[in-house]
Amino acid sequence: GFRFVRIDLLDDNRDLHLKEIRAISVMRDIPYRGSFKCNDERLNQIWQVGARTVHLNMQDYLWDGIKRDRLVWMGDLHPEVMTVSHVFGYNEVVPRSLDLVTETTALPNWMNGISSYSIWWIIIQRDWYYHHGDLEYLKKQKASLVRKHRQIIYLNDSELAAINRYCEQFRVNAKASLYREAIMEKVLSELDDNHPTLF
Repeated sequence: GFRFVRIDLLDDNRDLHLKEIRAISVMRDIPYRGSFKCNDERLNQIWQVGARTVHLNMQDYLWDGIKRDRLVWMGDLHPEVMTVSHVFGYNEVVPRSLDLVTETTALPNWMNGISSYSIWWIIIQRDWYYHHGDLEYLKKQKASLVRKHRQIIYLNDSELAAINRYCEQFRVNAKASLYREAIMEKVLSELDDNHPTLF
């Protein structure tokens, strides 16, 4: 995608005569299953532009912007994934994009180099499962989900204070293992029993 095209000639003493310029649109041939319509035509147009933009972004991967850097950014992906789910339904471009970021991010690095983007990856995995129920795909994410949970879930102030009191009382110098145990206990205790357990 592009907004404009600029041609720079390397030699100032040259002219360029154009007969025609041709652009090719590359889009997936998929139906729009979801729709939006209200009595405000401006909102209807905004919805159409948003749906078409996400449609254009559905290339080999789900890009963050057809006119920008054309990369998979976890922080930008959640609204796009929700649009894909509601407008187009299941499409393999979403799991392919999630897998790309997983495969190119070695621990302890953050996805796309940003800590909150790793959290968005977890949220997207959850929401993709809730919308499409692909349990086999979710099970394949188990190891990555466990690693990401261990990496990014933090304790609140009262939990940190309790660990510090324990360490002071029993003269424990190495707090890392206590933190890990407390975090995993917190994750395990807050799992929703109505959905598959991954940990």
